[in-house]
Amino acid sequence: ETRRVIETWAAQAATWQAKPEHLARLREALGRMSGPDLTPDRFNEADADFHLALAEASGNTVVATLMHGLRDAIGRHAVEAVERLGWPESARVLREDHRRILAAIESGRPDAAADAIQDHLRRSYPENG
Repeated sequence: ETRRVIETWAAQAATWQAKPEHLARLREALGRMSGPDLTPDRFNEADADFHLALAEASGNTVVATLMHGLRDAIGRHAVEAVERLGWPESARVLREDHRRILAAIESGRPDAAADAIQDHLRRSYPENG
């Protein structure tokens, strides 16, 4: 629930606050979620980096600090998603989630960004509905 509240707000704020360097970091992290030699560990690192970059793109240093504190939890849930869905299916699904989040931010659509991050977190935390 904590991540849902924080990241929904961050995704919406990023649609109007993100600077070009924030978008570049989001794209770079997303780019690292692909490739023939991608391992679950490297994917999870890129996933966590994406979420940290999202928080920073919100322009709110408190939100960014909170997300840095949640980094280990983010990684654990990414590992659980891999175990639930299997690899590489989990990578494909989660990568598509991140593409939707980034596309909504880049196009300045806060409602779409909120929907995309909430869909992503529902997949990552199915026990929370």
